[in-house]
Amino acid sequence: MPLVVPVVIARAGKPVVELIAHRPSAVRFGTAAGLISIEDDAFSRSDAEVAAQFYGEE
Repeated sequence: MPLVVPVVIARAGKPVVELIAHRPSAVRFGTAAGLISIEDDAFSRSDAEVAAQFYGEE
């Protein structure tokens, strides 16, 4: 494991920010499988108000 040294940013000789190494957490895919359901036609319906925001008034 490499040696990690924090970096300190100072202003007028006083420490303001300390930067430290970030260790990403493990990502677990599929933890909500089967808990969420979406109607089959949920995205097939047209919403005139949203379409007007994207394409302007017709």
